[in-house]
Amino acid sequence: VNGADQYIDVLLIDTEGHDYEVLKAARSALSRTRYLEFEFHSFKPWIDTPLLKAIDYLSRLDFTCYWALKQRLLRITNCYMNQYSKHHWSNIACVKNSEIELAKHMESNFENAFLNQNVSHSDVQSEV
Repeated sequence: VNGADQYIDVLLIDTEGHDYEVLKAARSALSRTRYLEFEFHSFKPWIDTPLLKAIDYLSRLDFTCYWALKQRLLRITNCYMNQYSKHHWSNIACVKNSEIELAKHMESNFENAFLNQNVSHSDVQSEV
């Protein structure tokens, strides 16, 4: 079996701020990735790349992305707010939309946190 034909269950990226460059270079691997997690912060080199650019790129690759907070997820995809680009530090968890069960689980976590507990996206700033 060719490695390019195999799925990647989990891809974790932590390259001290160079995560966006790795995401761009890993397009082929991302097409086979079920779950992705990377780090975002407001320091160089991230400060030169708007978070929305990364989220839009991943959305085009069929990912939905969330802030991975202490005990909950807050969706970024289709819920983007400009203050996110000034966020200090957090991991971002993304699921391939074709992974139905995992995508449902992550969206359910978001809905429970956001809708049932009166949580707002402003909590991203205070919860990391």
